[in-house]
Amino acid sequence: MIRALLGFCLIFVAVGSALADAAEDCNGRTGREAIAGCSDLLRRNPRDAVAYYNRGFAYNESGEFDRAIADFTKAIELDPEFASAYHRRGFAHDDKGDYDLAISDYTKAIEIDPQFARAYRGRGVAYRAKGDVDHAIADYTKAIELDPTDPDAYNNRGAAYRAKGEYDLSIADHSMAIQIDAKFANAYSNRAATYYTMGRYTQALSDAQRSLALRPGHVASLVTRGSILEALGRTHEAIADFREALSIYPEGQKAKDALKRLNALP
Repeated sequence: MIRALLGFCLIFVAVGSALADAAEDCNGRTGREAIAGCSDLLRRNPRDAVAYYNRGFAYNESGEFDRAIADFTKAIELDPEFASAYHRRGFAHDDKGDYDLAISDYTKAIEIDPQFARAYRGRGVAYRAKGDVDHAIADYTKAIELDPTDPDAYNNRGAAYRAKGEYDLSIADHSMAIQIDAKFANAYSNRAATYYTMGRYTQALSDAQRSLALRPGHVASLVTRGSILEALGRTHEAIADFREALSIYPEGQKAKDALKRLNALP
């Protein structure tokens, strides 16, 4: 009898340990480990909305957008008030270029949770991708009202202001993003692009250099720096940047056009 009870206890502990490991992987890991852990949890409990959400998140981070959308959809079916699942499904739709579906999901997340700052920011990104700059700026502004410490919202709004030709507002937003996060490479790159558009090449070059120091080999920053160097008459350096950008991303049309303009195509 004691042996039988001991055996039962050992089995119970082993199952409990396996479940704990799966939960830890699902909730705390990324990539394939998270996917495996969440899949294990879902085999044990197919109605675990959070496990579907976490697995969807991992799929999305791995670029498996359709699988991510399927998992977020299942999480929503199990919990129709799961605002974060709508938000992340919107993110996946955005990654696929399905901007209207993304906007619909972000809007639903906001209806469930009107204080959901990242859902406003996400919807702003989708509106901007559709070319609706005014709606994008309105959503970024709301995101900033709800979370004034979000550097991405400032950076995104700054890029939208540049698209409207409101350069001083663009510089102010990128500068605020950098003030919040001094290592925000994309904010330096975007501010460089705005300074370049304004003809303020010295400041533009300084920001482009800083961006590439923080994130070497970034194609957009290389193209921006190349354009600045070209404007400054430093043609050989500009060509080097455009060629490096093209070597990293051979489909890059801006780098190709610049090299063609400079009679420097390989």
